[in-house]
Amino acid sequence: MFKNLRLWANIMLGMGIAITLAVAALTYDNLHSMHQVIHDAKRAELSQYAETILVNVAAETRLARALSALVANIPDVQAHFATGDRSSWL
Repeated sequence: MFKNLRLWANIMLGMGIAITLAVAALTYDNLHSMHQVIHDAKRAELSQYAETILVNVAAETRLARALSALVANIPDVQAHFATGDRSSWL
């Protein structure tokens, strides 16, 4: 098949195939690299969200401890707790 073509046609066909293979290889590599970059960005963002959630949970824990200590030091609450009067707790 290639013997029937002229020399310049064989050269152009070979270069066309080589360029097509190079473009295909570079496209595959770029898509793979973009996938990796996107994966890393998602992981970093999720890690940041997880850290923010942990900080917020710690802050709420401190607030809950402070409020429980405040309520536990109220004399009326201590009296109702000592008598076991659960209906007045609500």
